[in-house]
Amino acid sequence: MQASPRRPRGPEARPGRARLYLLSVLTLVLLGALALFIARPAQAQNTDATLSGLAAEGGVIVSGTFSAPRSLSLNPLLNSGTTSYTATDSVTGGPTTNTHLKLTPTTRNSGATVEVGKGDSLTAVTSGSASDPIALELGENAITVKVTAADGITTKTYTVTVTRGSDTGKPTNVTLTA
Repeated sequence: MQASPRRPRGPEARPGRARLYLLSVLTLVLLGALALFIARPAQAQNTDATLSGLAAEGGVIVSGTFSAPRSLSLNPLLNSGTTSYTATDSVTGGPTTNTHLKLTPTTRNSGATVEVGKGDSLTAVTSGSASDPIALELGENAITVKVTAADGITTKTYTVTVTRGSDTGKPTNVTLTA
């Protein structure tokens, strides 16, 4: 009696079925990964657009450099519910004779961004770093600090009013009558 040839066993026995099985497994894995991706909710972006710190410093520009810095006092003290502040000379408690101002805003949330400037001319500032010097005109100057939350939508605007007095120390609002 002659022995019959051995038939291959396992995947080699039916090559078409092995490929089909492998394709089915890969399809299920990809569909499962896609389902996990779709089912996972998008993480909510932080909507905190508040400051945790704000400092003001006055000075003058000498040969293109901010010089003779002098700390200015903010009134009232920084509070999350307050958006309007007045900066006064820390020594005299009144108007500053400085020609320029730097603000150092610090955002409560590290993902928030901050801009500082006068009017619509705002410049990005790194949280915790001083702004570029902002020129002060004689009289009242409104400086804007705009914080944008990490979501890119929520904003909060703060205003710091600084009054610059005369460079000579003499009153600027004197009216003479004869």
